[in-house]
Order: sequence, then C-alpha cells, then structure tokens
Amino acid sequence: MFQKKRNGPDGPGIRVEGYHELQREREAFLADAADNISAPIAAVVGLSDLLVDRKRDFSAGVRNEIIEMLASEAHAAEHVLRNVFAATRLDMSELQL
Repeated sequence: MFQKKRNGPDGPGIRVEGYHELQREREAFLADAADNISAPIAAVVGLSDLLVDRKRDFSAGVRNEIIEMLASEAHAAEHVLRNVFAATRLDMSELQL
C-alpha cells in the first residue's frame, strides 16, 4: 500500500501517516505513565500524612511497617519516572537525527 510522502514536521519526505501513529503511541505511553504514577504518589502522600498526624497513635512496629510501605511506593514511582525519562531521551535523540 502506498503512503503519500510530503513535507512533514521533521522535514521533506517524512511519512505523515507514520508520524501521526508515532504521536498516538507517545500520547498513549504518557497517559499510561500518568496513571501508573498516580497510585504510588497518592500512597506516599497519604502514608506520610498519616505518620505526621498520628505518629503517637502507632507502635514502633506499625510505624516501621508504614515506613516500609513508603519506601516501596517511592521506588514504584521512581521506576515509572525512570521509564518516562528514558522515553524522553529516546524521543529527543530521534528528533536530533
């Protein structure tokens, strides 16, 4: 099947259909990343607030469990952010080619 070539956003001869598909995939990736980072960030904020507001209500063991949950959720958020940063670097390097 022919794909009409014309001057695209990156220069002459870029396949417009391919560019639009790449943009759709990029938008889907960013939407998925936003969804995936929302839960760990909400957990970190909620658990942190809980510790600040009610620290005297918890035994040392419970506080330690909350701290472990905080660390786990923070690592999950870090993982998502690393993927976003890696994708951004790839996107930027493709634009410079």
